[in-house]
Amino acid sequence: METEIYLPSNYLLMNMFRIAVTGICIAATAFLGIINPLFIGFGVIITGTIIMAFVISDSGKKVGERPIIIPYVSDDKRKIVLTNIGNKPAFDVKGEIKKKNISFSAGNIEPDGIFDYSAENLERSANIYLSYKSEDGKEFTGTHKLIFGMDEEYDPTKPMFNMFGD
Repeated sequence: METEIYLPSNYLLMNMFRIAVTGICIAATAFLGIINPLFIGFGVIITGTIIMAFVISDSGKKVGERPIIIPYVSDDKRKIVLTNIGNKPAFDVKGEIKKKNISFSAGNIEPDGIFDYSAENLERSANIYLSYKSEDGKEFTGTHKLIFGMDEEYDPTKPMFNMFGD
């Protein structure tokens, strides 16, 4: 019995496109190297950049589909708000604030879904421990700082450290 491997029709087409683009870049680099050896450096940099773009786009497709839960505190500081900013549902979501002895279960949160939990007297230094699972059963756990109102909004493009000061 022969096992058949199913690949989407655009998968082979995209790989052929990438191979063709890489081949054209290498050929152009070799041709430009004949004209002036300085152009080989430009060609290598451009070809390397294009290949890295292909690699990054592939890795983004593999990692990108998962739930991501971000904890906020409502403007009136009386509710903990959990938002799923990922593109897959989060299952069996549980939260715990150890300083306040607060523990709750949020159930399932769909993508772009919101869950509210009433809590009194939340502090700015409070951390929340979250655990949740993805569709395939992979568990995500971690401690997050509670974000209060609009003073610190979640920004996925924010750099890890400041290069140019405040």
